[in-house]
Amino acid sequence: MKKEATDREARVAALLHAAEGVFMRHGFARTTMGMIGEAACMSRPAVYLLFPGKEEIFSALVIALNRRQLACFAERASAQDGLHARLLSICIGWNESVFDVHALHPEARDMDNLGFAAVRQIYDELAEFLAGYFRRDGGLTDDTADIAGRTLALAARGCRVAAQSREDMMAMICQLVAAMAKGHDQASHSR
Repeated sequence: MKKEATDREARVAALLHAAEGVFMRHGFARTTMGMIGEAACMSRPAVYLLFPGKEEIFSALVIALNRRQLACFAERASAQDGLHARLLSICIGWNESVFDVHALHPEARDMDNLGFAAVRQIYDELAEFLAGYFRRDGGLTDDTADIAGRTLALAARGCRVAAQSREDMMAMICQLVAAMAKGHDQASHSR
């Protein structure tokens, strides 16, 4: 039984790895189960044995990618000094990667659609992640930190969506983070 579970986990991992490339190139709407199966060197029936549909593959993929990305951001933020620097590092990193994918593959823009439960979930996870910094480094109460984290996550998304260029996005996010961190950065208060 353990071997079967391990084999299934390996097949799911291989499928998600292959699906990442397909979704990134073609977006959600244009991606088919056949394309995912072909990229994973699996038949469509084999794909359906692992996932009931494309949306479930998409959900598993974006949630796993987000959690990996948040772990990288936590490591990167730990090297930064103060709330402003940490929030800026996270918001720039998150939005640069999405901006770059969308610039290279415009079809992939639909993968950031808040109509998908998984996309709402990853923004909720990002908001919670940012709220932790508002609590620890900014001294905000739980409720205030939660609102600040959600506001920053979604406002930074808005900056990326509205940006005319990468530089435009960076400038808007820098201003946004500066405004949100102002007055809450305990590292700057201790100097």
